[in-house]
Amino acid sequence: MLIGRNARQRAFIKPNFKGCIVVQGPTYKDSVIKLKEICSDYQLIFSTWEGEDVTNYEDGDIVLYNKKPIDAGTANYHYQCESTIKGVEKAKELGWYRVFKLRSDCWIQNPDGLFQLFDKGSLNMYYWTEHNGGYFMDFFMEGECDDLIKIWSGDSISFPEKSMTTQLYKNELQYKVKFWGNGLSEEINIFTEKRKYWFNTTEGETKLPVWYNGHKSYKE
Repeated sequence: MLIGRNARQRAFIKPNFKGCIVVQGPTYKDSVIKLKEICSDYQLIFSTWEGEDVTNYEDGDIVLYNKKPIDAGTANYHYQCESTIKGVEKAKELGWYRVFKLRSDCWIQNPDGLFQLFDKGSLNMYYWTEHNGGYFMDFFMEGECDDLIKIWSGDSISFPEKSMTTQLYKNELQYKVKFWGNGLSEEINIFTEKRKYWFNTTEGETKLPVWYNGHKSYKE
């Protein structure tokens, strides 16, 4: 089910937005309101589920109401894959080469500052954590649409972050990764409504391991 501009059958010409943000997952009312207010200069694509609350969406919004996969995967990993891929594919259809993927319980403070941080030749991510053997923290990522689709096209082999990380290494995208957790501040920040904290208050690793599940990482 599609609403707003997303329902058009003819080719859609990309407007002069500063960038494209794919908001993936269940609908969080407060996040929708904040993102539409703060990120009005950006192309917002909400990729959510059939049956979600539509109260805070308008006819001009791009909203994808996806069907949930029959197999949810470990900790709903296949749900994350489906909503992410559908959102990124819509971004490509609208003419975007790169996209910023954000989990739907989050909103951005100072999106202009955040987008200026990103290296346009890299796959920009939050942090690496050594917890449970190591994995990428998947709250946000920015990069080429095709790279994001590859990352989220894998099987559910463990919890979502582990599955996503394995897929990233499998496609040898670890060579592109650049971390920006340390670049966040009180001025450039992301808030999670679900967990009720600012991203600049958490810490992680900014260097990839040499080896991960048999895949060799980049060298310094």
